[in-house]
This record gives sequence, C-alpha cells and structure tokens, in this order.
Amino acid sequence: MPKQRLVILSDLHCGSVYGLTPTGWLSVESSEPGNNALMVRTAPERRACWDWFSREIKSLGKINKLVLNGDAIEGKALRQGGLELLTSDEGEQVGIAKRVIEFVNADEVAAIYGTAYHTGMGVDWENFLGDKLAFPVGGQDYYKINGKTFDFKHHLSSSSVPHGRHTPLSREMLWNILWAAKGEFPLADVLIRSHVHYHVVAGGTDWLAMSTPALQSPGTRYGGRRMAGIVDYGFVVFDVAANGDYSYQAHLLHGANAPWAQTAVEW
Repeated sequence: MPKQRLVILSDLHCGSVYGLTPTGWLSVESSEPGNNALMVRTAPERRACWDWFSREIKSLGKINKLVLNGDAIEGKALRQGGLELLTSDEGEQVGIAKRVIEFVNADEVAAIYGTAYHTGMGVDWENFLGDKLAFPVGGQDYYKINGKTFDFKHHLSSSSVPHGRHTPLSREMLWNILWAAKGEFPLADVLIRSHVHYHVVAGGTDWLAMSTPALQSPGTRYGGRRMAGIVDYGFVVFDVAANGDYSYQAHLLHGANAPWAQTAVEW
C-alpha cells in the first residue's frame, strides 16, 4: 500500500460556543435562552478557530484516513447549566460534527466513543454520527496501517504537574504490552489517547504514545476559571510510508495569534 496520511481529531465539543464550529453555524444567534450575549462575545473566536482549522486541513492535500478520537459533541452541559451552548439539541450537534468530517474529506473514517457526560449517558450519540456517514465507532480499536498498529482510545488520566503528564501514557503502553503478552489484544506500535486537552508524547526505541490536542478553545468556565496547566489546541497528522516508517506532526494554534491570547491591562 502506498504512503497513508492519517489525521486524528479529538475533543471537538461541537455545540459548545468554544467548540469547533464550521461555516453555517457561525451565526451569533443561539437556540438557548439567555446565551446570545455570550454568543456575540465569542463569535470572533469561533470564526478565527474555524479559519485556522480549515486552512490547516486544506494544506494537507489528500487525506487517506481520519480517526475521530472522542468527544465530537458537547452534549447538554448540565454542570454549566447549558450556559455555554450554541444548541442543547444533540441531534444538531451531531450535524455540526458531521459537517466537520465532511470538510476533512478523508477516504476512510473511524471514530472512538468519548466521555459519556458529553456524548450521551443513555444513548451513544457517536453512533448517530457513524450511521449518518457510514463509519465504525468503537471503545478501543486497533488499526494497522502499512504494518504499524495504532491503538486508539479516548480516555486518559490527567496530571496538573508538567512532569506527571507522561506517566499515564507510559502506563497505558505497559498495559497494552501486558495484554498483548496474554495474546488477547494486538501489540501497539503507536498508542493514541485524548480527553486531557493537551499534547504530550512519550516513547522508546520501538513504541510511541501520545495524547492529542483538543479542538475546543480554553475559555470555558472550567478551563478559564479552574484548570491549571497548558491547553493545546489543534490536531495530529501521521504519514505512514509503504515500509511502515512513520512521521507525525502536531498542528497547533498557539502564541500571540491565538484568539484567546491575553495581554496585561494597564491599571
């Protein structure tokens, strides 16, 4: 098989005013009572994020495979009282995520279940998304691309200290090695996790593990008021050669150009 280009998106949180929002849903009108002031204030950020994302995707050229690694939609956002939603209708949120996937225009698509709080406590909304676009959805799936085995799962434990963020990835990889030794799961060459909204890489001579960046900007009530540490906004691209050699690049929106960047106020 020729070189394969794999794009990994995660934590889109479509339906949140801070989630990835494609053209067609960038209106400042919210279907949620009381949210229009927030919609107006955050509209430039949503548009800037989509403009960046769409440029980065277009720059990649042909995309062979896309994996949506969890939390495609925001859900009801009950803990926030729905105060940061474009819409609380999960069906419409699925429609927003569907438009993102169609924009990426990959030859093949697969998805992984996200966090039940976001994607459905009583129903898995990822299944509706998969049904609409005819792709598989799983809890932990293994895909072999040109001889290299990729292990995908959404959830990963987080850490509030920089040097602790590699430990959960190494632990996940060790569990994979132990499962593989029992002959019950494939031995992974590359392990992919998401959920934590930061991009960290761990590895050795014959393995690589990473947490993927998110596509939800960090201005949420949780992110802006409580969370400690860096949030990484973006996605990851792998190129896997015919002989199995691979390279990867994280496409990240950072620095002074980030639409949420702040400067000190003269007082």
